[in-house]
Amino acid sequence: MQLAEIQAKSKSDSDQMKEDRKDKRVSMQGNEQRQTQKEKMSPDSFESIGNDNLSGFGLDQFMPK
Repeated sequence: MQLAEIQAKSKSDSDQMKEDRKDKRVSMQGNEQRQTQKEKMSPDSFESIGNDNLSGFGLDQFMPK
């Protein structure tokens, strides 16, 4: 009788540890997804990469020669 109780408790403890680890993995995945979304929406990601022309452009290129 005691052996059966010990085995049942051991299985219960093992199952609980598995669930705890699963919860931790799910939580970590959620954190990683939120971080990735923040990085995608950060203001830095909207900046151009060296193609800025702040001095404007002339219409000379559109005039017939």
